Amino acid sequence: MEKIELLAPAGDYEVFQTAVLAGADAVYLAGKNFGARAFSTNFTIEEIINAVKYAHLRKVKVYVTVNTIVYENEWEDLKAYIGELYHANVDALIVQDLGIIEYISEKYPDFEIHASTQMNIYDKEASLLLKKIGIKRVVLARETSLEQVKEIAKTGIEVEVFAHGALCYCASGNCLMSFAIGKRSGNRGTCAQPCRKKYCLVENNLKISEDCSLLSMRDLNTINYIDQLIEANVASLKIEGRMKSKEYVYAVVKNYRKRIDDYYNNKKNVIDEKVIDELSVAFNRKFTKGYLFNENNNLLTNIQTVNHQGIVIGKVINVVGNSFDVKLSKELLLKDAIRVVGKSDYGFVVNKMLVNHKEVNYAKPNEVVRLTANAKITKDSIVLKTQSAQLQTETVRLLNNPKKYIEINAKLTIKYANKMQLTIFNKQNSVTVETITLEMIAEKPVSLDFIKERFDKFKDTPFYLNKLIIDYDDKCYFSVKDLNEIRKLAINKFTDEVLKYQRVNSKIVLPDSHNFEKEDLTIEIIVNNKDQYNICKELGFNNIYTDYNSDMKNLSRLNYNANEFGLINNLSQINNGTTTSIYFNIVNKKAVSFLNRFNVRTVYLSNELNYEQLKSMLPIYNMNIGVQIYGRYDLMISKHCFVSKIKGASDKNCHKCLNNHYEIIDEYNNHFPVILNPNDLCSLRIVNNKVLNNLNMIEKYISLGINHFMIIFTTETKEEITEVLKKVKFR
Repeated sequence: MEKIELLAPAGDYEVFQTAVLAGADAVYLAGKNFGARAFSTNFTIEEIINAVKYAHLRKVKVYVTVNTIVYENEWEDLKAYIGELYHANVDALIVQDLGIIEYISEKYPDFEIHASTQMNIYDKEASLLLKKIGIKRVVLARETSLEQVKEIAKTGIEVEVFAHGALCYCASGNCLMSFAIGKRSGNRGTCAQPCRKKYCLVENNLKISEDCSLLSMRDLNTINYIDQLIEANVASLKIEGRMKSKEYVYAVVKNYRKRIDDYYNNKKNVIDEKVIDELSVAFNRKFTKGYLFNENNNLLTNIQTVNHQGIVIGKVINVVGNSFDVKLSKELLLKDAIRVVGKSDYGFVVNKMLVNHKEVNYAKPNEVVRLTANAKITKDSIVLKTQSAQLQTETVRLLNNPKKYIEINAKLTIKYANKMQLTIFNKQNSVTVETITLEMIAEKPVSLDFIKERFDKFKDTPFYLNKLIIDYDDKCYFSVKDLNEIRKLAINKFTDEVLKYQRVNSKIVLPDSHNFEKEDLTIEIIVNNKDQYNICKELGFNNIYTDYNSDMKNLSRLNYNANEFGLINNLSQINNGTTTSIYFNIVNKKAVSFLNRFNVRTVYLSNELNYEQLKSMLPIYNMNIGVQIYGRYDLMISKHCFVSKIKGASDKNCHKCLNNHYEIIDEYNNHFPVILNPNDLCSLRIVNNKVLNNLNMIEKYISLGINHFMIIFTTETKEEITEVLKKVKFR
């Protein structure tokens, strides 16, 4: 069994170096565009080129996230960028947009692709499809269970799972809420994080919770379960955090590295309190073992706060003016950052502290330390450490004194009337360079020790010299400059030899495309219950889909469960239908072309496209193209039920939600209906607070080549449904 990969994030070059030096096997990062963390610093193409060289010299891989959906007018820039990444020897691309796969299959079929978590891969069916076309790896949805992971791994495709870091409330991060309320698309890397906002929960028009962070997930932490993930044949453990600090990356990579290595070295893994503290200080919103390990529903979210929690290190026992005394339960160092939480919440960096009236740099557990703050501190306040001076020091030390990875040997030949010659070699590589012809007689022979000193200098390289053989006749003259020059030439040549790159074991091959005839103008309707279904049938509409009622012939799963009669919502369902829903995130021609190759006849385009963007990519003559023209669409689909948490259920399937109506209300008094799924009582949908109504745009859409129109009914009454459908001019 191949050793599991530890995959670390990097939001800038310094964090990237930290990840490599801390022990990551691979690092994922993004360029300035087309990455799902647009607000991170990210990398220029020159920095990516340098990062790849830096990593490859240290036997570390580099994956670049090109995991946004791509509008039609961006394709020329995208094509140029992918070409640059290919020639920079980036090891793989992490991709969400199906159009990118289509393009790479045409232009760079040997460019390794990893299917992004935003492709919503959680089962064997989708994994097999991707494996068949040459996708090397799937980054599984965070909602995937360990049992599902094991089954997917059996298909032979590489499986990557998130092991540590932030979680999205919305399944696979496929959230439309940020776009719907603020035109900042999570699928475009500009998510405004509505899941970290405060909401109150309403049941049957009555508030049953005050404003709280209903949708704020705890941070994932699986360090206690590494053995199970390895034994499930997971290929890669992914750490979330491209917007996190270098100290966070250092702490997480270092500790997960040790845990992985201990497993393979048959060491008993006991995660002590110090490790958990270090991970907690680096960043946490409280920890959860996540869906992977079937976490209790109550332990998936932290509704009290969305901020970094740190660790509790003590309690205020006395206040004297601006000074206060803290009885420590854990150590405190000078330059640590702390928060004092009581009647007020105040944070600061500790620049001075006293123990027994003496200034100290370090205070131990059970000691009483006196601190000073420009804030009103109250007795019994809790003291949290939110930033570790020790972590900062260790990270700086790591960057300033990097580990040498590659052992080399050298043979230097210095003989009169011959060229100076240097060979650098190890078990894998060997190079030889020559410089000047040595024609001058030396007045005084240079000592061997002096020569050795010149050759023990490999600053800013991963090389260390194991053995130097010197063949020197003591006759000829040469300078220090000559030694430096030949050493530099040889190292550069050896570096080039080590960096020789060949792409292997990857080739994207797609099925042939189809030429479908255009269908007549078609109205398709999604309903929320049987009463709505009956109304639509009575009014003469037949293309009706629902999530819930199994006695209806046209059954669609808008969440996880596929049905051969339904709309296609993700790749797992692609062999069970011919029409994709609006939730497939299709925004460009190449993505449509990709679906065409898998016998999809009708593609509904994303609601994130405006009219001008639709115009730029249409018509598409060999496909049926659809748009939503009316209704509230899903903003989030989640496997976590906050209703049960608010109502005090201890675990899943509490049935406390049945036969009630729910909505959440944000700080601006926007009301978002919540639809619970009776087939999976612990999943829910949050739908748009506003009703999309483009009924008056039908003729314009038809002129663009659109021939399918979706109407979605959620909370509408019989009267409202009737009014909407009577406005439709064709059936």
